Amino acid sequence: MKKKNSSGKTYGEYWNANDTIGTSIDFDLNEIRYYRNGKDMGVAFRSNKFPALHPCISLYRGCVMNANFGPTFKHCPLGFYGMNPTVNATQKKNLLNIFLQYHKKGTTLSDSSSRDVMKAKGVMSLATELGSKTPMDPHLLLLAWKLRSKKFCEFLDNEWMVLWANEKATNLEDIKAAVLRWVKELSSGDANYNRSFYVFVFDYMRREKGDKCTALDKDDAIYCWQLLGFDKKFKFFDHWSKYLSSSDSKGINRDVWDSIYRLHEQMGGDIKKFNEDDFWPILIDDFVHDVLLK
Repeated sequence: MKKKNSSGKTYGEYWNANDTIGTSIDFDLNEIRYYRNGKDMGVAFRSNKFPALHPCISLYRGCVMNANFGPTFKHCPLGFYGMNPTVNATQKKNLLNIFLQYHKKGTTLSDSSSRDVMKAKGVMSLATELGSKTPMDPHLLLLAWKLRSKKFCEFLDNEWMVLWANEKATNLEDIKAAVLRWVKELSSGDANYNRSFYVFVFDYMRREKGDKCTALDKDDAIYCWQLLGFDKKFKFFDHWSKYLSSSDSKGINRDVWDSIYRLHEQMGGDIKKFNEDDFWPILIDDFVHDVLLK
């Protein structure tokens, strides 16, 4: 396991007999990580977009290993699932009936769409059923993230079945319990879990304007940060939101969205920890200098 990657840096730890070596792929962060007996060894590969991926392993002569593709793992990082979700006949029927219940709320008699899509009205009704009381509750975004939803406020039946197969949910109470657990996990402090969700939210929300949209309006971005609770985590958020609103910036692109999170991680509450030698968007650089002046 311990070897030099393409940048010439040593990665990982040496593995021994009876070790459990795990692999995770995060399609929000486009990162592949390896784990030794549950210990995260860090990012091994990062890409703008992964091509088709195929599992493989290299062994010495005489080595014996067991491969496990899920759905159950000895060590499973927060938020990840195996590759082999399964459902029994009763579970499949129940889950499909729940999906169709909310699907019908989002359609009209003149709607020609197929039964495999839950549209906005049904999605919002489901979010309310799952515990969302105000537009600032993260329930809907968490569900969209877990479903790997590709279109704003629309869920597909195949996304639905795969998620709840992984969660081993059978009825609406199981689904409610899972969403409640996700809300708690979001405040658990797991950096990789929270960052993955944060990155997804940008891509998901910008799709509301269409697939060709590459940025969020400033007001929409501020709303999303508040929805994520980032306004309470980032000490300089009030200053940032006022600075952004008065700036000439027309919107927030992916680079700025990612960088403001990185800035929060780097500085915490201490502006002196800002490393100006790092590569930052001009908007972030100017904001930090504005904070320092005041």
